[in-house]
Amino acid sequence: MKKCPRNLIVKSIAVLPFIAAGLAGCGSDSSSSAHDDSGLVSHSDGTESSSSIEESSSSTDGSSSSSVAAVISDPTGDFTDTRDGQTYKFVTIGSQVWMAENLKYRTQKSFCYEEDSSMCDAYGSLYTFDEALKACPKGWHLPSQEDFEELLSFVNGSKVQGPGDYEGAAKLKSTAGWELDAEGNGGGTDDYGFSAVPAGYWWAEAGEFISDGSASFWSSSEIGDDSATMFYLTFSYASLNYTDRNMGVSVRCVKD
Repeated sequence: MKKCPRNLIVKSIAVLPFIAAGLAGCGSDSSSSAHDDSGLVSHSDGTESSSSIEESSSSTDGSSSSSVAAVISDPTGDFTDTRDGQTYKFVTIGSQVWMAENLKYRTQKSFCYEEDSSMCDAYGSLYTFDEALKACPKGWHLPSQEDFEELLSFVNGSKVQGPGDYEGAAKLKSTAGWELDAEGNGGGTDDYGFSAVPAGYWWAEAGEFISDGSASFWSSSEIGDDSATMFYLTFSYASLNYTDRNMGVSVRCVKD
């Protein structure tokens, strides 16, 4: 992925963990995107069922270590989004069922990092806030700020406070793909199978895509008319920030 200049990295890192309202993104407020009203989900065995997740469990990742697998709650498995045929892993963390991959569904105004479709395949699509609100498959929804607080509370035993949570970040980050410092710090342990990846984002104020070693996910919680809350994972911490609703940000869906 394209790296942004060091001075731009410093600026974005300095702003985002606290008040990110100054950042602006691309796209207009809304577009139409058809959802599958059938509620059917195609499973890997070729059967179809309602969009509720089956209680039978399966491995989310055959490469997971036994120690990691031991803390991942049931049920786990995968489901197929019947709108475009994309299959996603899901994992239960506490009482919540999360998609374990970034959403790839393309709306009229979603886009790929650097406008490269292979980046959508690897990291998922980027969405403005208004696109994100309607992008999740039937039976799933865009998480609220409270959903993310519950996630981090379960993972680390406390809600996000102050500038961020320094322990929960590593537990939610993938074990590969993150930049490390000279001492090897900054990667993830992915204890719960959430597998957050540093997908980058679109910052229209700078007129470019930014890859600063972070992952950011829209919540459904609005702040006034122009901003919304996002969940932000960076080199060493997790935090909840608000930013301009036209930013291009990743989406993780949570089960209804």
